Amino acid sequence: MKPIQIPRSAKGPSPHFFPGEPAAEQLLSMVLAIAAELSIIRERLDTAEQVAAGRGLDLRAEIERYQPTLADRERREAWRVQFLQHLLQGVTDEVAAAAAGAPPAAGPPAAGKTRT
Repeated sequence: MKPIQIPRSAKGPSPHFFPGEPAAEQLLSMVLAIAAELSIIRERLDTAEQVAAGRGLDLRAEIERYQPTLADRERREAWRVQFLQHLLQGVTDEVAAAAAGAPPAAGPPAAGKTRT
């Protein structure tokens, strides 16, 4: 039996799960973007923990003891701001369009590519 091949990129328009409800579509898009990010991060963390364990390092315990420096906290905050801007891009675009008097968008914004 051949394994199922799933395309790596979507083609065509985005599906609409809540026709006539752009806010619900936008919320779903944001939730899916967060889910994709979380899935990638969990997989990478698990990989890092397994690699470290294979070399005799209990990475989980090390992470629990870690105290970030000021520079670490600033770098993390900069990432968090960028991520939230990416996540909320559709909302901010619509707010800007509404403020400029433009009609609302026809559909939900694309969630965009996730970072790996």
